[in-house]
Amino acid sequence: RGVGPVTEAHLLGLGFETVRQLRAAPEDKLRRELGSFGRFLWEEARGIDLRAVDPVWEAKSIGRERTFDEDTDDEESVRKVLSSCVGLVQRDLRSENLWAHTFTVKVRFSGYETHSRQTTLRQATGALQDLEKTAAALLAPFLGAGRPFRLVGFTASRLVPPEELLPLG
Repeated sequence: RGVGPVTEAHLLGLGFETVRQLRAAPEDKLRRELGSFGRFLWEEARGIDLRAVDPVWEAKSIGRERTFDEDTDDEESVRKVLSSCVGLVQRDLRSENLWAHTFTVKVRFSGYETHSRQTTLRQATGALQDLEKTAAALLAPFLGAGRPFRLVGFTASRLVPPEELLPLG
């Protein structure tokens, strides 16, 4: 977690540039300057967090990506790697008993310029054929640009258990 731009500017104005500096600051100084948020920062800088740990974790998305060993302009290789990512995402969805409504393809070109395309389906799916078709359609606009790829990835989100889906009608 971090602080917002206004708090950051205020902390910089007070001479705090690092967490180490916050950790060394007296609690009363932080409280005087920042009120109850000063106490919070003082505790956070020391790793103090008395909130209960919630052991139940729910995935918001499932994704896989792969960085190529070397930038590549071999579009067939890009397609194959994306297909592998799709297969791994589908396997993870199946193992978690989830389907997804939203799918994203991420690409990074040489020079680390990153782009993504996303679509949301009306009906959630977990079928490999649906995921592969969706991924191919999302990747298509990035192909043929003559730019070497550095990374490609696929993510499923808006996850739902299939038994919670209403039948189309």
